[in-house]
Amino acid sequence: VVSAFLNNTPVVAVMIPIVQRWAENIHIPKEQVMIPLSFASILGGTCTLIGTSTNLVVLGMLKDWRGADGTSETKQTMGLF
Repeated sequence: VVSAFLNNTPVVAVMIPIVQRWAENIHIPKEQVMIPLSFASILGGTCTLIGTSTNLVVLGMLKDWRGADGTSETKQTMGLF
């Protein structure tokens, strides 16, 4: 949840010692919880517009493409390629 409002790197840096201590307390290898920590941070960042800079770029492109108010006179389609 924190990574939705802050950059992912400092969130992961702060959470590493906490997650390592938690892993020791429940007797699982520390390595087993590091990748899920990273993935959770990435997921949190994609939840809001300010979570990642990519979301802001896509919002700007969408506004240019659809118009500032979300409507467009011309028929346009969005695709991957």
